[in-house]
Amino acid sequence: MTYNIDALKRLRDNILLEAEAGRHDQGDWAYVRWSQEVAAALKPMRVGTSQVTRLVVACPTAACAAGHTVLEAGAKMVLDLERVGTPEDGDVVSCDQCITADGDVRGVSEYARELLGLSIIEADTLFHSTNTTEVVVEYIDHLLGRAEQCRDERG
Repeated sequence: MTYNIDALKRLRDNILLEAEAGRHDQGDWAYVRWSQEVAAALKPMRVGTSQVTRLVVACPTAACAAGHTVLEAGAKMVLDLERVGTPEDGDVVSCDQCITADGDVRGVSEYARELLGLSIIEADTLFHSTNTTEVVVEYIDHLLGRAEQCRDERG
């Protein structure tokens, strides 16, 4: 797999901006605080041959690396109630799926990994929920260094 150097650099910049604003949180890709207004916004969607109830979440990012990556690529986060059940008012519900610009429903981590050109192990390392901002930025720098080294070796 080839690293997407431009996307990795943009991600690094975004994470640093979020951290500066006190909003970097690797614990969730995206989330929504459940309320009656959120419940009223639910719309059934057709995905393949099944009818499912999902909510496209506006401004959802919890500021994690995977969430930023898919949003920058034009995806929208979705909440799948068939997967999370029916929350109570005030509950914070995590979103782990997105709808790509092409209309495909994908897992956030899987799609972000593909967009960044990472292996499964690299993505698991970068997207780990306990990572601090420093760890995320250092690992992105590591990946950028590897990309540079590969480019130099190819000539």
